[in-house]
Amino acid sequence: MMGLGNERTMSEELQRGLEGVLVAESTLSYIDGGAGQLVYRGYDIEDLAEHASYEETLYLLWNGELPTASELSSFRDAMAAERSLPEEVSQAVRTLGRQDGDPMAALQTTVSMLSAYDEDRDAEPTDTAANVARGRRITAKLPTALATFARARDGEEPVAPDEELDHAANFLYMLNGEQPDAVAADVFDQALVLHADHGLNASTFGGLVTASTLADLHASVTGAIGALSGSLHGGANADVMRMLEEIDAADQDPVEWVEQALEDGRRVAGFGHRVYDVKDPRARILGERSEELGRPPATPGGTRCRRLSSRTWPTRRGSRRTSTSTRPRRTTRWESRSTSTRRSSRSRGSAGGSHTSSNSTRTTASSGRVLGTSARRTASGCPSHSGRRPPRSAFTLPSPTTARR
Repeated sequence: MMGLGNERTMSEELQRGLEGVLVAESTLSYIDGGAGQLVYRGYDIEDLAEHASYEETLYLLWNGELPTASELSSFRDAMAAERSLPEEVSQAVRTLGRQDGDPMAALQTTVSMLSAYDEDRDAEPTDTAANVARGRRITAKLPTALATFARARDGEEPVAPDEELDHAANFLYMLNGEQPDAVAADVFDQALVLHADHGLNASTFGGLVTASTLADLHASVTGAIGALSGSLHGGANADVMRMLEEIDAADQDPVEWVEQALEDGRRVAGFGHRVYDVKDPRARILGERSEELGRPPATPGGTRCRRLSSRTWPTRRGSRRTSTSTRPRRTTRWESRSTSTRRSSRSRGSAGGSHTSSNSTRTTASSGRVLGTSARRTASGCPSHSGRRPPRSAFTLPSPTTARR
């Protein structure tokens, strides 16, 4: 043991990949790999995916509470107003697209360049208000950069963002040059909700390490994107796409292709996630929605309207404390400590990529909230709302209940 003063000691035992090492606590999300459970701020991911938009989910993660109708409207409008890129940044992104560069590298470059144009660039790295504003601007501008990059790669001019569309629908509009149909916009919005947070994974950990040096938010996000790009993390999605393209181009039945690949000792990417012992809860939801994408475009009043006009709202989980080695037990608040884990090079392929931590959560109970009418804007497909999502009638958010064991 190596002493650090009189209070701390350091083990000389090597912990590869930080596996089994407690590194942080978080109030954002909780993962139970054995039960296939993912929770944001006390809400099951299934409930949020069914009832909440990406903007509502983002507000929940950033503020700890779901927004009222007024708060959601202000939050959404503030995000939409920040979507445009500075012309110099847009030109650089187009240049990278025409060179057919790596999209993740282009995003890193974009975030780094945006730091020079950010109105809070001179703020201290510890300035919370400035960081929230910078985070909002980065979140709003990255879809514009990515769509600009993709269109430049295909020899097309960029499409300006439309502030009347929500975050998901606007990205698809900028990418394809036309408003998406109701199902496509809804599925993508739901996918953003499902991927909004996933514990202390590799990219989050990388971003935190950078931020801990008092580097600014743009530097931290740039580093996190770099970690996300690796094939053992978010880059696994690209591996899946390449595999699917190979299967599509092969003169072979997909089942036969997979069987042959396994016989040849190849890895078949996209099945399973390191942190889950059962099926990833996000995969269950997206699997069901993917079938809808293969059908003809939805008629007005279809799936998108139905999901977002629900009269119910998810129940927030109550308080509990978990550790990495014991089952949850009831207590006055919900809290778990993070343990980092490492994806072995022998681990199975995963579209979800590696997960650097089993997650840490502290969620404090709160009283019920009332959400008023919410006329959220989206692509066409919902009748009588001029291209906007139908308003949600006012209802009361239930008070947190006792968590299931």
